[in-house]
Formats: sequence, structure tokens, C-alpha cells
Amino acid sequence: MELWEVYKKRYPVLDIDADSVIHSSINIIIVIPSFKEPELTKILNSLNQCSPTDANIEVIVVLNHSEGTETDIVRLHKEQIEYCRDFQFKQEIKLSVIYLENIPTKKAGVGYARKVGMDIAAKRIIKSGNPDGIIVCLDADCLVSEDYIIALTEAEKLKPNSISIAFEHRFDNLDEKQLYGIVHYELFLRYYNVALALIGYPFGSYTIGSAMGVSASCYLKSGGMNQRKAGEDFYFMNKILPLGEHVFLSNCTVFPSSRTSDRVPFGTGRALQQWLENKQDPALTYHPDSFKLIKDFFVQTLEKLKNSSSDLSNFPAEFSCFIAQELVEQKLKEIIKNTSSIDAAQKRFFQWFDAFLIMKLLNYLRDEVHGRIHVVEALRVICKDEASFNFEEPKQLLFQLRQIEKENRPLGGLFYLL
Repeated sequence: MELWEVYKKRYPVLDIDADSVIHSSINIIIVIPSFKEPELTKILNSLNQCSPTDANIEVIVVLNHSEGTETDIVRLHKEQIEYCRDFQFKQEIKLSVIYLENIPTKKAGVGYARKVGMDIAAKRIIKSGNPDGIIVCLDADCLVSEDYIIALTEAEKLKPNSISIAFEHRFDNLDEKQLYGIVHYELFLRYYNVALALIGYPFGSYTIGSAMGVSASCYLKSGGMNQRKAGEDFYFMNKILPLGEHVFLSNCTVFPSSRTSDRVPFGTGRALQQWLENKQDPALTYHPDSFKLIKDFFVQTLEKLKNSSSDLSNFPAEFSCFIAQELVEQKLKEIIKNTSSIDAAQKRFFQWFDAFLIMKLLNYLRDEVHGRIHVVEALRVICKDEASFNFEEPKQLLFQLRQIEKENRPLGGLFYLL
């Protein structure tokens, strides 16, 4: 329990777990935050259809709502509490339900609910004597493949710090405009992930809240989940990924919903909502030239670190204002001064110039230099062999990219930045 005690002293803890029996050596706890989710039963039934395993698995459902929530939603949550209490998994999986009611509006949100569940999960796993046990995040509007639990069980044996899981948005019952929106949004997610690899960023991965996981020990040592109302998954994984020992699971799949949402300022649901309201086309994205510029910047910077130089006089003029604004030269001097090897300097550089700063730079280049480009055209630009992809049918193109990921085919043989 030492890790848990240290965590409690250093970080805000949202542990409201009632005293309960702790099984020996918990392998995996799946945390599912749920607010106004009429289809909560579907994810439990989906998990119930998974192939059995001998691992010690638990599921924590975190039902939550803020103060002033409509009576109908409160009634739904109370009905779901009873449903969860009566629910029986076919295999030996323990199901717990946490009910957070009347949360202050300033705190309420998916980050708060996810943190409560993950704090409780970390405590239970550590108390069970298995610090390498995995806390897995899932959402109440998802489904999972039958091999989901087996794949998680095998991944836990590798003792990773973090995992991300293959995902495919569901296309059922969508009209033409909704289908366009989700196909192009998922194409953007996959294009962005490919581009991060192409620019040489060493800690790139999907940061999707319903398809990520972390070991209990890593969770506690890193300070746990944040309480953001949106983007909590991005900021959490951005903190965890540089710690290394990351595993991507291509042998199972999470199937998120393709529904719209106005509850958060960004993310899948918000992007689709804005598309249906004709506010923003989800197909428009960052230009490959912006990624190429960042790749060149990384190459030059790492060379300068190798030579212990912080001179920025020959850096690309296109984002000189951004470089000045972010005090890049000052940061390079600091890195050079405080590291004794090129490997340490490079690691520290990418811990500073992380996924958040990359996105910030991409937004700058989009607004000030390159503008937006259609995601299908962007993928065509970086494709080595255009004939190998169906650029005329975006949905088929998405299916091809999904298959490549499932087969773990090397990106270098398919894509490149000029």
C-alpha cells in the first residue's frame, strides 16, 4: 500500500470506495463513467459476451450527475444502480457501481467521474498486491469485441506502463450526413496518428478515453487522472506516454458510438454536432506541409542538441514567431546545460515539446501559413503508392487503414513526408 499512501499525500484523491473485500492479485479493473447513458446495459452485455479468462477482472461503473440535474436523468441513474446490482456476469467478473450525485457544477464532468473510478481502481489493485495490474478506461456508449478481455489479460502479463486499444466507430443507423461526419473524423484521427510517427515524435499514440489503459503503479507515480470536463484523455496520455513501455493492442477492438454531443467543447461528439449544425467540416484538417515543417524543425533541433548549440538563426521563418513565443532558444540552452548525453537531451526535449505543444504549433501553422486541407487529400499527399488505397471512397479508405493497423504493418512502407 506504500504507493497509495504516497499518492494520497502528493495529489488530490477522489476515493469514496466503501470498504469491501479485496481479491488477491487483481489483474484488470475496467472503469466506465456514465452520465445520462440509456444504453449502459449494452456495454455490460457486450463485456458479458467476451471470451472467458482465468484473470481476476473487475468492472467499476461510475454513475454521476451534477447538482440541478433533471429529474428524469436522476431516475434513470437510480434504475441503473439497481440493474447493476442485479447484473451477473457469466464468468467471474466483479461488478461495482459508484453513484456520484449532485456534484458541484464546476467539478462535474467526465474527468471528475473518470478520476473517481480510476483512483478507486488503483487503490484496489495496489491493495491486492499487484502493482502491475491494469486500469482500463471504457465508455458507457461503447461495445467491445469478444477477444477484448483476453487481449487485456495477455497485455497485463507484459507489464506495460500504458496501453491503447484499436477502435472503430460504429456506423449503424446513421443518415448520409452523419456517416460523412464520422468517417471523415475517424480518418482525421488515423491521419494524425500516422503523421506524428512520420515527424519522428517518439511518444505518439491514440489518446481516446474509451480505448486506453495504465498500470496501477504508473497511474499513482504519475499523479493520476485530471478532472478536466473534456480532453482529459489527451492530457492524461500525454503525461503517461513519455514514461515508455507503451503497448498498442491491435488484437481486440473498442467500438465507440458515432452520436453527436454538445456536452463537451471538443472530441468526437462535439465535432459531429458542429458538422450537423453546418459550423465545421470534420474533413478539413492540418496540411501535410505543416507536419513536414515540424519534422524539419525536429531534425535540426536534435542536430543542434548533438552539437550543444542553441542557435536558432537558420530555423524555418514560417514559425519564427511561434519559436520566439514559446522561448525555444532559452529551453534548448537549459536542456544542454542540464543533460550529460545526447540521449538524455533528446528525451528531455520531447518531454517538453510534447503532443500538446505539437498541436499548438499545428494550429499556428494552420491559421498563419498553410490553411486547411481535406483529410482524404492529405492522406493522398503522404501516400507512397496511391494505387494501394481507395481515395475515391472515403469509407473504403477508412476500412483499409483499419486493416493496416490490425495487421501491424509498418507505416514507413506506406507513407512518407516529402
